Amino acid sequence: MRSLVPPKLLLPDDSADILISVEAANNYFSSAFAAEIFRCLKPGGVLVMADCPLAPFEVQRLNISATLEVAGLKVENFNNITSSVVESCRQGTPRKMALIGWMPQWIRREFLDMLCCDPSPKLDSFLEGRRAYYLLRAVKHV
Repeated sequence: MRSLVPPKLLLPDDSADILISVEAANNYFSSAFAAEIFRCLKPGGVLVMADCPLAPFEVQRLNISATLEVAGLKVENFNNITSSVVESCRQGTPRKMALIGWMPQWIRREFLDMLCCDPSPKLDSFLEGRRAYYLLRAVKHV
């Protein structure tokens, strides 16, 4: 997981009922990010996060859950949704190929990976277990 500076959420303390992060936290997930989530959520507030950092599922589950729990969030669900994502990528490949088929070959390869087409290095990372896609739900308990 990369650790860039986590965003400072422009929300008052204890003000959010729910915070949703989709395919963004892998850029800045850290104890500081978890603390910022805790600060902004109301007691009983919910964090929903979905992402796919380049790490096996169990590594993600252990590291992310531990970091959130140290910050005061109770992880209630941490699900591996990789197989559904892979199936969606495979089914969407013909549609995506139709959209990028006009591009020069050298850039088309980049788009194949970015869009997780079949075949692509990103899809391979899911299939080989080097990357997993998770969906989690955590609650602020105080």
